[in-house]
Amino acid sequence: LVRFAINYYLKFAVRSQNQEIFLLAILFIVLTSAETAHLFGFSYSLGAFFAGMLLAESHYKYQIEADLAPFRDLLLGLFFFVVGYGVDLSIIYHNIFTIAALVLTVMALKAVVLFLVLIFGQKRTAFKSALALSQIGEFSLVIFVIAQDQKLIDATTSNTLAAAVIISMILTPFIINNLTRLADKLFTEPHKEFVIQSTGLKNHIIVCGYGPLGHGLTKELKEQGLDYILIEHDLKLYEEALENSEPVFFGNAAQRLVLESINIKEAVGVVITLHNLEKIRLITQAVIDMAPKAHIVARVRDNKEREALGDCKIDTVFTTVDVLTKVMSKEILHAPLKK
Repeated sequence: LVRFAINYYLKFAVRSQNQEIFLLAILFIVLTSAETAHLFGFSYSLGAFFAGMLLAESHYKYQIEADLAPFRDLLLGLFFFVVGYGVDLSIIYHNIFTIAALVLTVMALKAVVLFLVLIFGQKRTAFKSALALSQIGEFSLVIFVIAQDQKLIDATTSNTLAAAVIISMILTPFIINNLTRLADKLFTEPHKEFVIQSTGLKNHIIVCGYGPLGHGLTKELKEQGLDYILIEHDLKLYEEALENSEPVFFGNAAQRLVLESINIKEAVGVVITLHNLEKIRLITQAVIDMAPKAHIVARVRDNKEREALGDCKIDTVFTTVDVLTKVMSKEILHAPLKK
């Protein structure tokens, strides 16, 4: 019910076509969830955490992620600063062996469990995933604070456990940076073709916009049996694509996080069906930066607009006149004489 209400609420925010209103709507959901959790005796952090889980399952999750990326990096840095500032170094010094044992035991146990869960797929992938996810989750810090507030554990125990969490988080980047090296020593590198296919997205075509042209294009691609993905930022067109069972994502195609979500690096082509020249420029630049080998096709109204995009490095630019001229010429040349 809450998930439905959030999607319904965000739907109205998207209709405004104003990014600030969309961000305010997201912030309102988080603050409301945090305050609600506090009213029921839980921490603000727990409420915000649940809000994040609900937003991550909404129809607009990719656009939310892209819009919040600058805030995420800033607040993540602030989070680590606050956590680090709250650590009592004397506790680490006096309990160093206990903390080390906790870190090694929990990370090893978590890695083994994850590996066993994922072992039915590729063993190499299971091994790398298990190590990458072996850290003690930062949400446990919230649990320790709640447990201390409820007098379930004392301050020393809470700080000791928090120190173990922080050390595991510090170790994680070093583990991730050496994942491939560790995996190479235990497992052979699988054929690249198999790895890419397992993602479900390879050699696909990305269609930006589900207007009349995008609608017709996707129909043609479907008839040809080609894999494609739609990106639409207009709520009405997005919902229309959903009703037509199209593989569509809501988001701004000019934002890199949105493009990453649909595996732009493995796409063979990007078709931009929008009219706005500035949007075409932004999308083209983002695609070139992330997938320089992808073939970019765009549509403009006339030669004047084509010349305006001359410096964008678009592989193929069609004008409406070009397309109509070819279609009409082909039709009249192959038309039979009337009897």
